[in-house]
Amino acid sequence: MKKLLSTAALCAIAAGLAHSADIDGKPPMTNAPVNPAEKREFNVTEYGALGDDKTDNTEAFTKCLEA
Repeated sequence: MKKLLSTAALCAIAAGLAHSADIDGKPPMTNAPVNPAEKREFNVTEYGALGDDKTDNTEAFTKCLEA
C-alpha cells in the first residue's frame, strides 16, 4: 500500500529543494522576483453553460477560458 504525503510534507520537501545547490554546485538565485499568480475564479454557468447532461457547453467553456 502506497503512503501519500501530506501537503505539509510536500511543502517541506519543496522548501528544502529551494535551498539546495543548483546542478553546477552554486546556490540558486536568491534575488529572483517572486510574483505569485493572482487567484481568479470563473463560473462557467455565467458564460452560458448548463449542467443538464444534454447541452453542448463547448462555447460556454471557450468563452470562460478566454476570460
